[in-house]
Amino acid sequence: MTAPVDLDPRLLRLLYAYDREAPLDASESVVGEQSRVRTTRFECTSTHGLRVRGLLRQPIGHADALPLVLLAREAGANERSSVGDALGLQCVRHGMACATVEIELSDSVCVAIGGELRRAGMPLLPWSLRERVVQCSVDLRRCLDLLETRPGIDATRAGLLGFGEGACIGLAAAAFDVRLRAAVLVQCGTGLLRRLAVSPDEQALQDLAQAEQMVEPRVFAPLLAGRPLLLINGLQDQAVPPESARALFEALPEPKRLRWYEGGRAHLSPSELEEAFTFLHETLRA
Repeated sequence: MTAPVDLDPRLLRLLYAYDREAPLDASESVVGEQSRVRTTRFECTSTHGLRVRGLLRQPIGHADALPLVLLAREAGANERSSVGDALGLQCVRHGMACATVEIELSDSVCVAIGGELRRAGMPLLPWSLRERVVQCSVDLRRCLDLLETRPGIDATRAGLLGFGEGACIGLAAAAFDVRLRAAVLVQCGTGLLRRLAVSPDEQALQDLAQAEQMVEPRVFAPLLAGRPLLLINGLQDQAVPPESARALFEALPEPKRLRWYEGGRAHLSPSELEEAFTFLHETLRA
């Protein structure tokens, strides 16, 4: 694989830029109220005419505008799952609103923006996943565009809680959006594209390495200076091995912290997540 290179931040900004004034065409509906928490499904238009969806959880009857946490889970995670519900409620208990955003890395995204399908057993096309990562990072920022207009939310005090691929994509969003003032990256490391490479063709792998430079998490490090960062990784995580997590941590600017837990991707305990919410509560309310 090609060694990491420093890309001009101006080039990166152009690659990830979008029109914040474009119509959102938003819709929303309340889907439930439980334990004094209201859950609202929202939807808005992102770039390339794609729709981005999520769930917003807010305390009922809270007078002050609250900090907002964007929760970006790994690709394919259902934002209405019990895990998503538990994370959203835990966030609200810490005095923050929580928007769980669907991260969509499926073929439909690539086709919609003029890419090509990746089918089972076919090589991973370098430009297709690059386009998907850019699209998903913009989707997160479009959610911010929508949610900052809602009462009860202070989007100038927004943070990211990302898991796996969602953390990598969220890091790209944070790099170009100062509204995201802090980030917790869970099970995140270098080599996002490299671990998804399936092609035995050497030229395809070289092309993939070049495309990786535009979406590799550590390429965004210079754009995150001064924003508090917390990384939480498993010592036996096979998807994001410790050396991958350490490489990302070393590339990121201060202030930063790295926390390890025993086990792999399925062994994350409530205590590590409790630290994540405490970290966001303290940094966003500072």
